[in-house]
Amino acid sequence: HNANNDENKWNSNHKASLENALQNGFRAFYLDVCICLGQVVFCHGNCVWAGRQDPVEIFENVVQFLDNNPSELIIFNFQISHNKPSPQQLWDVMKQINGIQEKSYVHNGGVWPQVGKLLKDGKQIISLKHNGDN
Repeated sequence: HNANNDENKWNSNHKASLENALQNGFRAFYLDVCICLGQVVFCHGNCVWAGRQDPVEIFENVVQFLDNNPSELIIFNFQISHNKPSPQQLWDVMKQINGIQEKSYVHNGGVWPQVGKLLKDGKQIISLKHNGDN
């Protein structure tokens, strides 16, 4: 949960990074999305004391992991947090990453596909959000 990991030991709520969590079997991540100093970042409720990470680095590492593990699916639950970035601002950051658009499932209503169908179609990322505007 959040960007508050091993790099910020005095106030961490993880002992390992998101990338380590991936290697250890985690496939769902709850991340606070903030705007800090005009940039979209992952944070933990604020921009100062609770840690923050560059989403570009995180997403690049996730895409690399998925490239190496084509039978894996990752779910992101983004909490719109400090300074309330819009989903479009987050997507603008995400789509900078080669391969992420092709791997992202977009649900347009109706019945959700089964995981096997998603993976067959190369869709390995499901992104959800709560809080903030649509």
